[in-house]
This record gives sequence, C-alpha cells and structure tokens, in this order.
Amino acid sequence: EYSKFSHQKTSEVQIQLDSYNNSVLYNDYIISQIYEVLFSNKNIPKAMLYFADHGEEVTYMFGHTVDKFEPSMYRIPVYIALSAQYKKEHDQIVENIEYNKTKYFTNDMVYDTYRIIVCCRKYNWAAAKKYAVWTQNYLPTCTKYDINK
Repeated sequence: EYSKFSHQKTSEVQIQLDSYNNSVLYNDYIISQIYEVLFSNKNIPKAMLYFADHGEEVTYMFGHTVDKFEPSMYRIPVYIALSAQYKKEHDQIVENIEYNKTKYFTNDMVYDTYRIIVCCRKYNWAAAKKYAVWTQNYLPTCTKYDINK
C-alpha cells in the first residue's frame, strides 16, 4: 500500500528516490489520520502544527550531511491546520498567519508560533511579536542570516 514507487529501476539514485517517496507517502497517511481524528468534532476549537525537523538530499545521494550541504536539506514543510471554530475565536491570529503564508519560516520559530496558536497565557507577547508568524510584523529570519545563500 505504501510502495507506490517501485524499485524496478536500475539506478541507485532512483532506488533511493523511490524509497524516499514511499516514506513521504506513508508519513502523509499518518498525518492525514491524525488530522481526521483531531478535526472530527467541528464544534471545538482545534489547531494542528506539523513540520519536519530537516530535509534530505535524495537526488544526489547525500542524505543529510554537513559535508555537502544543499538547500533541500534545510527547506522543510510547515503545515498549520485550524478548525472553523478556532478560526472564529481567533480571527486575528488566523488573518496574520494567512498574511505571512508565503514568507520563510524556520523551525527555530516553532516554539513561539506554537505558544501563540494554543493561546498560552503566560507569555512574553511583546518579545515574540517580531518573530512569530501570527503577527503582520513577522521577520522570517534573524537579520544575520541571508535567505538567498
């Protein structure tokens, strides 16, 4: 069921790519099952934040190594799902996430983003405003990083 991509190719790169794609397919299935359970009750405000801890370079068979660092190793998906009830109760957060959806997001900002999404009461809101995706003042990375490198 999760071997959609076959290993009948002769290339070692293609075999690794097929294995990687099958693992992504399985991961997508697991995430979809979590989503279905979480969002089955429409009347409760819910949020789901998903991100990968790192990427991989599968085309050139580097794996995940610092010796041959490629952008695909640090570009990760970030997925935020919000129930209709959550959107109704937290419209400003939702509006700002939507406003920032095309900006870069690095996994070091997950903590602040999570705390805002779950509406944590004991939080330094002022300090987080420039770093969290939920504000329109969001800075996607620290200024010492060049996102074009």
